[in-house]
Amino acid sequence: MNKLTFLVSVFLLSASLGTFQAAAEQPFWKTQPALGNARLSVLFWDIYDAWYFRSQNEQALKLTYLRDFSKRALVKETASQWQRMSLLHPLNNVWLAQLENMWPDIDKGDTLVCHLNPQGQSVFYHNGKRIGQVDDPDFGPQFLSIWIGPEAEYQSIRKQLLNLSP
Repeated sequence: MNKLTFLVSVFLLSASLGTFQAAAEQPFWKTQPALGNARLSVLFWDIYDAWYFRSQNEQALKLTYLRDFSKRALVKETASQWQRMSLLHPLNNVWLAQLENMWPDIDKGDTLVCHLNPQGQSVFYHNGKRIGQVDDPDFGPQFLSIWIGPEAEYQSIRKQLLNLSP
């Protein structure tokens, strides 16, 4: 093999490995269809569009907001939902403080994703950019229960996200 052929081969191999690595780094919710999706509207206000993704060992909830919200309002609503559902984990206040420090204020059109990864961490993305994570494995299931848990406030949303019959 001459030197030019060798260099071209190395270049092509490097390029294909780079493509493979980029594909491997894609979040799983970008590579498969949602299990279900729904729009939350309260009275005559559209709040967000939601998509729920689930694989064998991962889950993700993607929310695209249709209104502006302060991070304080989002954290307060999270606390309110947990209280309403009697989800009184001893670390609730720690988790809420983490969310307050992590989440940005939300503008209409912004996307927030919560990804429960195989390691039990809940990783958050804002408009596609990773913004932080909660490492406690108890947090993710409790957080997602607001939308998909049996005690979720909006049962029609839950059923659509889980692709259950009406």
